[in-house]
Amino acid sequence: MNDEMLVRFALALKVSTDQLLGLKNLDDSNGIPSLRLTRRIRELDQLPEQKRKAILKTLDDLIRANS
Repeated sequence: MNDEMLVRFALALKVSTDQLLGLKNLDDSNGIPSLRLTRRIRELDQLPEQKRKAILKTLDDLIRANS
């Protein structure tokens, strides 16, 4: 990816180039999930249903325990 393309993607997505490259977390106030989180969600979505359900249950339990 060249510099110009990187800048265009960042402008289109309304994020900084650092955020686009994963060098800086996205600000939670703009409502856009981080690229790292988005990648992980995609990976989770590709798992077999049984494994996905187990991971989501564990995640729900952790979130409840830390709320």
